[in-house]
Amino acid sequence: MLVPRTLSQQQFKRSPLHARALPPLEKPPQPEHLPLPPTPPVSVDPVISKHFHVSTHLVPAAYPRLTPYVPAVPLPTFSKDKAQYKASVEKTLDGIMGWRMKQWSGELDHMPPNRNLLWNCIKRFVRKESSRGSGSPVTLFVAHSNGFPKEMWEPALAHLIAENARSANPVNIAEIWLWESINHGDSALVNDYNSMGGLYDWADNTRDMLNFLLSYLPNDPSVKKLPTHLPRLPTKLAASRQYFGFQSRALASIGHSFGGCSSLRAALECPQLFSSMVLVDPIISPWRKGTELLPERPVRMARGAIKRRSHWASKEEALRLLQQSPFFGVWDPAALKSYVDHGMCEDPQGGVRLKTSGTLEGIVFSEALASCEAWHLAEDLDPSIELRWIQPEFPMIECVSTRRVPAGADERVFVSSDIPKDHMVWLRPENSSNVIIPGSSHLIPHEKPRELAHDLLGFYSRKYARVRRPVAVRQDAPMPSLYAN
Repeated sequence: MLVPRTLSQQQFKRSPLHARALPPLEKPPQPEHLPLPPTPPVSVDPVISKHFHVSTHLVPAAYPRLTPYVPAVPLPTFSKDKAQYKASVEKTLDGIMGWRMKQWSGELDHMPPNRNLLWNCIKRFVRKESSRGSGSPVTLFVAHSNGFPKEMWEPALAHLIAENARSANPVNIAEIWLWESINHGDSALVNDYNSMGGLYDWADNTRDMLNFLLSYLPNDPSVKKLPTHLPRLPTKLAASRQYFGFQSRALASIGHSFGGCSSLRAALECPQLFSSMVLVDPIISPWRKGTELLPERPVRMARGAIKRRSHWASKEEALRLLQQSPFFGVWDPAALKSYVDHGMCEDPQGGVRLKTSGTLEGIVFSEALASCEAWHLAEDLDPSIELRWIQPEFPMIECVSTRRVPAGADERVFVSSDIPKDHMVWLRPENSSNVIIPGSSHLIPHEKPRELAHDLLGFYSRKYARVRRPVAVRQDAPMPSLYAN
């Protein structure tokens, strides 16, 4: 089901926006003590473990950060008194938006960037068999949405792997990397809350991705065992990747929501790295006059994240209660179990808590510039990168207008771009296609992992399940300047 191209680009006009240049990446300092990733609480899906070895790795995040260091905002204090708890939530929200408004107004421009060393925790699946399928080895690079751990992609990937294994002409998926931003899931457990500070820019998630792909992703996608701390590659090799791309793999990026926005910007910055890109309802939107003052949606979304429940007596209690929730109850059972298993950890005070606190999620929601920059730049995405848009049937604006929002549901489930689909999916019409997943809202990987996997495999089979001629490198392309001299 394709989104029709009913409106021309001339019919849709956006307000002027000059996208920020991403600061260069510097070599991070060598820490005295290397952190260790949290011990995985449960095994991965048996379908995945049947075909792939699984390992967890740490890499330094982009250094320095785009934003200056500002003190982390105080966490809200839970109270059974609703008025007191609401006041505590609003105090945290005011702290977040206070720093954000100062950032947008330029009041923080004189401050140096945050030079605290932060980490990205990444999960790798590498095929047990040395080779399977036709064509070049494919590396999937998969990015999550805001508020959820990297493992939310495992149910969809399990369906993709199982269906690909049954195929007469399977795609040669050599490895899969599950990306996780610094303030989510296991990454949030590794990084100190105060070290992350009170500001977070989506553009830093893009810089973190590029830092990993250029300087830490191993050359050989078939190597079975890698160290927990991936070694930094030589600067010359990173520069070669910027200019020529990968020589040993085709990199296929998949990004959902916040992860879709970040990965799109990464491909805009360094298109040579990417062979294809799947954007699952990415959070990108056009610039509107007044957005820089006080965007209504980030404030509302941040408030909803900060106040939501984050503690339960046990994972069993959490799963039982979430199954009864209008928000979580519509999820695929495997996705909900993955959220409980991987998105929660033991609380030192007793019970279990979310790894990604509502405050961390709210800080991410408070951002507005990066999503507008991605929209503004999308038309310039290199046409050699094949683009697949996967859209929900019921984005927020349609849910609200048709009263499909369940009573009492957490509003963030229905967050999607309020721009009509026929604008978004034709931002870059060359070498592009799109599909709508029936019955889905914004959280497509959570609600419809099987249907999503089926479309992914169809896309990858058409593109990769055959021997392809190598693409000639344009020798006259300018050398990118991501790295500092």
